[in-house]
Amino acid sequence: MEYRQISTLSHVVMWLLLSHTCYGTESDVMCLRKIKKSLKDPIGYLASSWNFSNIVEGSICTFSGVECWHPDENKVLNLRLSNMGLEGQFPSGLENCTSMTGLDLSNNNLSGLIPADICTRRIHYVTTLDLSSNHFSGGIPLDMGNCSYLNALSLQHNQLNGSIPQTLSQLSRLRSLNVAYNSLTGLIPILNPNISANFTNNRVRYMQLIFWSNSFPLIWPLFVSKQFHASLRRKSVFCGVVSSYFD
Repeated sequence: MEYRQISTLSHVVMWLLLSHTCYGTESDVMCLRKIKKSLKDPIGYLASSWNFSNIVEGSICTFSGVECWHPDENKVLNLRLSNMGLEGQFPSGLENCTSMTGLDLSNNNLSGLIPADICTRRIHYVTTLDLSSNHFSGGIPLDMGNCSYLNALSLQHNQLNGSIPQTLSQLSRLRSLNVAYNSLTGLIPILNPNISANFTNNRVRYMQLIFWSNSFPLIWPLFVSKQFHASLRRKSVFCGVVSSYFD
């Protein structure tokens, strides 16, 4: 319930912001054209639905997987392209969907790297991003920390490696993170204490602080609570790191 309220509030805020900064229509049509051109569509979902021969206001809102802010306006709110058998790399043209807040490419056959500029250039305003159950490889980009409106990030069941970027600690709105079933390693960044996170089947570990209280060693995860951070500042002691693996 809390997540739904946060998501709804985020959409209202985004609408107020984007309604003054984005003109949509031509740029959103260009966005969808580029996406269609950049992806292989063996099952034909896009081929049968995304018809650009007679574009009028609201026509792209009838395309499969496209949700608009208003049914009579060519301004994309969400792209839900899951389970379409799409192939290729991360689609191009998304930067032209300037008012999009949700992107779901899950359960396809996409591969290659997640773009290094995914947030600063391509999908800066998204609140939900789902790339799960594909074949994406390489690392999670540092730039992911610049998706400052992100509430939910799903990257599970890919072939991602390297560490989880510390820049994710910048995402104060993030409430759900799933990176399970990849090949990630290293320390888990300091995340929002209220986050729901899944790190299953990776070689990642929590970073924990060891500090002393009355000569007795205590071990705490770094992000257990705001109260802990406050008490830690008062004690001003830092002694080491303890690892907890998620195999």
